[in-house]
Amino acid sequence: MTLTCGLGGRNREYWIEKLKSFLFPTFQPTCFRLLEATYTQTEVTQILHNLKQLVTLDIENELINVSHINCLLLKQLFSQAEKWYLYLNIDISEIQNKHLLDIVRSLDDASAPNDSSVNLMTALKPTKLQPLEQISVEKISAVLKTEIEKLK
Repeated sequence: MTLTCGLGGRNREYWIEKLKSFLFPTFQPTCFRLLEATYTQTEVTQILHNLKQLVTLDIENELINVSHINCLLLKQLFSQAEKWYLYLNIDISEIQNKHLLDIVRSLDDASAPNDSSVNLMTALKPTKLQPLEQISVEKISAVLKTEIEKLK
């Protein structure tokens, strides 16, 4: 039998649980609450500084990993070009161009994006690829003929 007198038709256990649910937030441990007295201003600046260092190191590691992946992809590209007897020409004058090297060096040295890094990116002018019509058809046909002869 449950007592219902003076409890609005509900049993005693219902009201006990209701009371517990109202009192629960007041008995929560204060260690999970962030109060003004929890951290001082110097502690907050220290935490933010440490967080900034962690994020910076993480980004640097990711950029290094991306450059390593690019090297591996270039290696694969060159090995596939050798497999298919493609002619890859390297323009030594572009590699030894001090102006372009300085631009790349300054891009590497730039630690934060700003207006000067955007200007450096616009200074790099892409070189146009040679159209297919201008590639010597005789060279391609000679390579194909030698390959056909090898297969026979």
